[in-house]
Formats: sequence, C-alpha cells, structure tokens
Amino acid sequence: WNETTASVDKSDRAEIQVERVIVNPTDKSVAVMQTQRRLRSTSGVGGVQGRWYPYIYITEDSGLTWRRAWGKHYGMHNWISHPTERSWALVSWWSGNCNADKVKNSEKSAEADEDADEESKVCVHRLMVTTDLGKNFLQLAEYVVQFSWGSTEAEQTNRVYFTAYRKKSGDQGRLSTWTNEVDFNHIDFSKSGRPKGNVVTDLKKGNKFLISGPYVLVARVKDEASQVVNLMVSKDGAETFKAALLPSGMGELEEKWYTVLDTSEGAVILHINNDASGIKDTGRIFGSDAKGYK
Repeated sequence: WNETTASVDKSDRAEIQVERVIVNPTDKSVAVMQTQRRLRSTSGVGGVQGRWYPYIYITEDSGLTWRRAWGKHYGMHNWISHPTERSWALVSWWSGNCNADKVKNSEKSAEADEDADEESKVCVHRLMVTTDLGKNFLQLAEYVVQFSWGSTEAEQTNRVYFTAYRKKSGDQGRLSTWTNEVDFNHIDFSKSGRPKGNVVTDLKKGNKFLISGPYVLVARVKDEASQVVNLMVSKDGAETFKAALLPSGMGELEEKWYTVLDTSEGAVILHINNDASGIKDTGRIFGSDAKGYK
C-alpha cells in the first residue's frame, strides 16, 4: 500500500479529508473520491486554517494520479455510474445556502464575497450528467428527490428516471413525508450522450421509486393527509402502470411504506409496513406474479 492522500491535490497549501471512494463498475481503474478540502493560511500565523469545502477528485489509473472534477461550493450528494458506459455518470449536489442555521460569512475578502453570493441563494438539489468523467457537467433537473439509470433488462440503460418537486422556488427540504408535490419523470439520452427531447412525467404524485430488473416500482401518494400510498408497477419501461393488487378478504390495509425485498426470480417480493395493529415496525410480506402487480 502507498499513501496517496497528500498527492491528490497539486496545491502545497491544500489539506484533504476523504469522505468516500466510489469505484466504477465497468472499469475498476476508475474511481471517484469525495472529499472536504481547505487551504492553510499564507499569513505565517500558526494554526490559521481556511474553511472546509466539498471537492471531487477522479482517478483513471487506480489512484496513481488524481484530477479535480469539481470543487468549493457544491457538495456532491451522489454519483451513479452508467451501467455500461465507462465515462458517463449521474451526479447530484446541493447548491445555495443549505446550512440549517443559515449563518452568514463575516470575513472581508474576495473569497468571503464569493461565499456570501452563494449563501444568498436558495437551497436546491440539482441533478447533473457527465459523459467525460467529471470534466463537464450538464444540468438535467433541479429540486430533485431521487434518480437512477434505467435497467439493462428493460433495455433502458440510456434513460434517466427521477422524482422532483413540481414547484421550482424557495428552499428545497428533504423528503421526509409523502407529498402530492413530487412527480416521477424520465428523460432519454442518445448514444452520444445528449438528452433526447424533453422531460416526460410518467406518474403524478410519484414520490419514491425503484428500478429493479424489468420492473419499475413507484410509491404514489393516495392520501397526503393520512400518509397512505399505492405501489404502482410497470413492466414495459414505464409506458403503463398498474396499482399493486393485494389479496382480497384481508380488510382495509393501509399502505404506508414499502420495502422491495427481491425481484431476481421473475416476481416482486414485497414487505408492506402497516402500523394499524398498534405494534411498531410491523408489516406483511407478499409475492407477486410474473407481471409484478398481482
């Protein structure tokens, strides 16, 4: 093993703290490093340090050398490599002032002015795509909740599915309860990596989803007040959806939260959380037919 942390950034003033490393699934020599970076003071006063900022670095030679992909204000939230294209990835980050306390920077410098400009903006979660391993980014959507590439089984690896808030203004909060304001969408890409057409809304009020094998599974809000959702299932690449049909004769079963346990055997194995019994964190397990909704 060789220590490479100090050689990641070319600046001799830079100090790096590594948060996580993401290895490319199609080329193990490619990896993405998510870090926090700050610069040591040049004033000569011992112990004076700059502020920590999120930075992304990429290696294409198994960590021997690194290059900076993005840095300073935008903290990477997730990086999802394309299932087959080595240089493609979906990337999301939070921009604007997303600090809970909304503290303003009081330093008087050009850097502080830049920080103040960023901190004056609203907090937004943005979805980007890169087709050159982080050298360039193209924004696909904002106010995004969740995102994923399509599946190989459905021959949709060049499709991006995502959920996003319909209203595009103000600070974006994290999705903690089911809401009528989030929709399930997709956008397709050409073989050259350019978006094809406009964003398509597949399911209104679709909050969370899972792409698993040939199935597209979406939790759609039925009643926001009582926090009841329906599981919507598609096996034709989100062309059509059907609500999951639970066994009859069970009475009213309010669907609160889902956990998809498995889809690898040509059926959906599902756990549905239901606290109506008064026992916390309890539910029932169901197995579907081959179509995924019965």
